[in-house]
Amino acid sequence: MDFFEYRKYSTKRWNGYFKLLSRSGSRLQSPEGCVTLFPTHIVFMNFGDQYGMELIGASRSPRELQPRIAKYEEIHMYFDIFKGRVEGGSTISIEGKDVPYLDGFVSFSNILFCQGKDFDSAKNRFGFISEYGTILNRTGGEGSHFHFNSSSQNLLIENCGILNHHDGLFRGKNILLLGIHGKSINSNQLEKFFHNLLGVDERCQPVENGAKSATVRGVATVKRDSVAIFESSMLQNVALSGGLRETTIDEYLATHPNILEGLFNSARVIHNAALEWIEHDGGIDEKSIKPDAFILRRDGYFDIADFKLAAIDKKSLTRGKRSRRRFIDYVNEGLSQLANYQSYFGFDKNKEYAWEKYNIKVDNPKKILIVGSMENSNPEEIHQALRAYDSSYSIIDYDAIAIGHQASVGWGLI
Repeated sequence: MDFFEYRKYSTKRWNGYFKLLSRSGSRLQSPEGCVTLFPTHIVFMNFGDQYGMELIGASRSPRELQPRIAKYEEIHMYFDIFKGRVEGGSTISIEGKDVPYLDGFVSFSNILFCQGKDFDSAKNRFGFISEYGTILNRTGGEGSHFHFNSSSQNLLIENCGILNHHDGLFRGKNILLLGIHGKSINSNQLEKFFHNLLGVDERCQPVENGAKSATVRGVATVKRDSVAIFESSMLQNVALSGGLRETTIDEYLATHPNILEGLFNSARVIHNAALEWIEHDGGIDEKSIKPDAFILRRDGYFDIADFKLAAIDKKSLTRGKRSRRRFIDYVNEGLSQLANYQSYFGFDKNKEYAWEKYNIKVDNPKKILIVGSMENSNPEEIHQALRAYDSSYSIIDYDAIAIGHQASVGWGLI
């Protein structure tokens, strides 16, 4: 089966299943004190010898999944999060075709995979790791807990966490549902996978010898006071794991508006408002601007935010010594983009257009660039590099957003 057909069929099956659940919504009940969260996106990966599908998101009700593609050079880069290392021996080897689960599918659920390091310091950054009662803690070795070769296939991971450690740094991933299949899988085998996993056929009708009807797949049931932790973990999955585009980060924050609304104490965040240049000074080549987010202030005016990738391949967002501290080009591009957005509102006709189309008013906006992680965003160095800009500019990293959301505390940036 080629990658296109794999994505097309899998998206159709999951969307049909969640559509069935939405029709059955009144019969779905969470345990007392808990909330059931549904995915918003399905991410597909072509690892070369294997295909992968991952559900991400945290919606209070079933919705149609938006398909996206993440790029990884090979499969161990997904499980290691650093550089695809398998050092000192893996914990689990996925090899061969004859494994006795779901007619050939190995399954793991409700486990935190971590390494024999002190990870207390990681708990504030990745709050989800404290939610797991079962921990598979490897002593010795680093990198991926799973080892794959060219014949490896058929792995299912549900509600599991991964915590990797390297050179004093931690990276984590909270997996709602991940399916790994050998590239040689055919349409009948993929249908059999869904048949056994979901308990319904292509028409969403119950099937004999399928999954138990009481088992709901692809969802997370979390305590009410842990919802923010789960939402934050999904944001970190999207922003910090690599492979995905900026647009996917934007889409996640747009489908989970409470994250930025709570963080900035804002009653309204407008995403991707397309604004045509009605008036300008003649030096504009673009036809429109499309900021990632307008954030409503208490005075009725909006600030402007733009999202960049976390740049996890960069050791620092700045360069140079203290006296000459400056941002790397990647960050400067984002700050320049924000300045361009502000210049749009320097013309009266543009202001009128923004107000008529979106009820957006902008005056002396704060310009917020969301980029990086706590690994490459040293607060003091960021502060030093911002000296070249006026006080309306600020930079926030994705870990800071996640930690702030977990604590359910707005920072008073506005």
